[in-house]
Amino acid sequence: MPEEQHDLLANVPVVYTNNVRLQMTFADFKIYFGEVIPIGPASEMGAEIVPTQQKIVDRVCVVISPDLLPALLAGLTQAIQKYQEQFGPLRKPPQLPQPPQPPPAPPGQKA
Repeated sequence: MPEEQHDLLANVPVVYTNNVRLQMTFADFKIYFGEVIPIGPASEMGAEIVPTQQKIVDRVCVVISPDLLPALLAGLTQAIQKYQEQFGPLRKPPQLPQPPQPPPAPPGQKA
């Protein structure tokens, strides 16, 4: 990497994220990058231990023009393909256990 380009990138903040959410208007897309933070006790799900509760904290929001989205999508698609060629398929994140639901009330009875 040329020295000049390296110097420019040295001041770019780096933010860890493990959660993404989107909002959109006619004029722009907002991409919120955040972090899922486990809270509360953990429970076992198969071979993994996962928290029973979590909270999501937004760390940064990137606002992007809808006109730029196709280029972003193409770049992400290409990066994912290269990643999977090098490291194998992407893993799916474990799902939090759902709290038990009460059985439905019998017909004719109020819940």
